[in-house]
Amino acid sequence: MRAKAGKDFPVPPPDTPQVLYSLVTDDGGAVVSTPATPIGNDPDGSRRADWRKTDDAKHKPPAYPVDETDDQKPKVNDTTANCHGTTFGGGGFYIDINSVGKILLDNYLKVNIAAGQKARVCDVIVWGGGPKHSALVVEVGDDGKPSMVIGKNGDLGRLWAHPPDDYGTDWEVYGRRNGFDGATQKEIDDLKSAYKKAKDDSDADPKDEAKRKKAHLAAYALCRRKNKLKEKP
Repeated sequence: MRAKAGKDFPVPPPDTPQVLYSLVTDDGGAVVSTPATPIGNDPDGSRRADWRKTDDAKHKPPAYPVDETDDQKPKVNDTTANCHGTTFGGGGFYIDINSVGKILLDNYLKVNIAAGQKARVCDVIVWGGGPKHSALVVEVGDDGKPSMVIGKNGDLGRLWAHPPDDYGTDWEVYGRRNGFDGATQKEIDDLKSAYKKAKDDSDADPKDEAKRKKAHLAAYALCRRKNKLKEKP
């Protein structure tokens, strides 16, 4: 049985009072967050280019940069959304790292991979005791471990699909206790249907990398919506 999260993650008090409390957990806890905006103060693109050059060096095939489709909004690649804002904020927010422990405690159950529990598509994966990074699980291997995840590498970075160990081996998996807050049933059904079709197409032709990537992207759209926090009234 998946256990309630929180024991492994300290929840320090927020230390960035200039950031808004835009989101809340299922239990009503304030999440230090601010809506993402277009990347500013970079008129010639040099800051972003330098960031992404370093970003690119972190990842090797089968990792690849992800370009969102026109119907995936908001697009996060060119905004100040960070990894946590993409994982837990539906792609529309910058979420302070100090709020992640509270999010996991209130909204998630830990998946004990070491004890044989299996990850699922749309679980979240976090690295480090901070945690220093988070992403969405978009593919699970036959061994029940995440095999591909999608996450954004910082507020100037971009989306990457990559195996978990590509970022580090100190990762843990958490499953959302509830999901799709505020979504209509049609929205949920459409996202699930699009993912199922893309996954079935990929499974029918497993050597086709384009179909596999399409399945990852459809999973990303579904998972980003499922893990989206409530917005503060």
